[in-house]
Amino acid sequence: MDRRQPNPRPPQRRPQPRPPVKRTVVKKKRLPRDWTLLIFEAFGRLGKIFAQNLRNLRRWRYFRLSMLILILAGLVGGGVIITNSITRPNALSVAVNGDSLGIARWDRGVLDPQYLIHHTTTRLESQFGTTITISDDVAIRGVRAGRNAETITFDAMVTTLADALDFYVYGAIITVNGQQEATLGNIPQAESLLANIVEQFKEYEGQRYSFVENVVVVPSNIHKDDLMTASYAQTTLTTHRPVQEIHTVRHGESLYSIARRFGMTLPQLLAANPNVNPDGTGLRENDLLVVTPTIPIISVRTYERVTTEEILPFTTEHRPTPALSVGQQRIIQAGREGMAISTVDIISVNGIETERTTVIQQTTQEPLPEIIEVGSG
Repeated sequence: MDRRQPNPRPPQRRPQPRPPVKRTVVKKKRLPRDWTLLIFEAFGRLGKIFAQNLRNLRRWRYFRLSMLILILAGLVGGGVIITNSITRPNALSVAVNGDSLGIARWDRGVLDPQYLIHHTTTRLESQFGTTITISDDVAIRGVRAGRNAETITFDAMVTTLADALDFYVYGAIITVNGQQEATLGNIPQAESLLANIVEQFKEYEGQRYSFVENVVVVPSNIHKDDLMTASYAQTTLTTHRPVQEIHTVRHGESLYSIARRFGMTLPQLLAANPNVNPDGTGLRENDLLVVTPTIPIISVRTYERVTTEEILPFTTEHRPTPALSVGQQRIIQAGREGMAISTVDIISVNGIETERTTVIQQTTQEPLPEIIEVGSG
């Protein structure tokens, strides 16, 4: 008898619970809140709900609710998108002091009314090379312009606005003896203009110079209508105008020479001095005459030191001698001119020499006097 028992049934292994799966949640970067982004986000969430409900059709009521919500969200979102596309501003309406300048089309991304005034101000400051201050009331707002609306380009509106604005420029005023004579857009422009005036009368680089008048460049806010161009300002400052002066008569001067010296005609000099005789009789040294020379608003005084050779004239000496009859002469020593080296300071005004001063004079050859014997016998 086989006492072996059949193999026992292997024990059933109980299913072991699976370890929980760790899910890594990636946080998405949140974009700026906007109607369009909100609608897309709502659609995404409803889509997830719809996908979950499809897995379990037994929950039919949740499926119907999801469909209903999805349809309603689509209708609301579509309405919002359509309304936003119809009513969203796409142009800029510009007015200055209540007067409309028109409507400008906007094709530069997100609508920004302040960008127009910023772009206009930047263009004006680049044109004048300094800061400006707008004194007008500028109103800019976004509007919806249809296809048939009368509009202009953004750049055309910038030009129109720049021409219509009333503004002040932080420029420079050139004063001469305390009087305002020229107005420029900026200080470098004024300094360059004065340098150009000086260059007309300088003879070489490094020559010393100064203005005869008290010329000052003053920074100030200047109205745009009072600005001068550089060429017009230079013409104004170099234009000659009559100035009344008192002249002291020097030795050897005549009415004609005085009138010629100051750029006047003889009738003009006599008209300014009615007490003077027309023929010049009675004119004495140190008399005072009224003269009206025409001089520019700005005069340039230049200084120059020059070294020159000068000829020293010889003298003549007469010696009486009984060896010769009366009326007879005899040269016993011929005269000879001397030489000297002189250092002279020359002052000129507007290119005309007005003063010459000898600083140093060194004689290199003494003059030899001429001796003449004169008969006395």
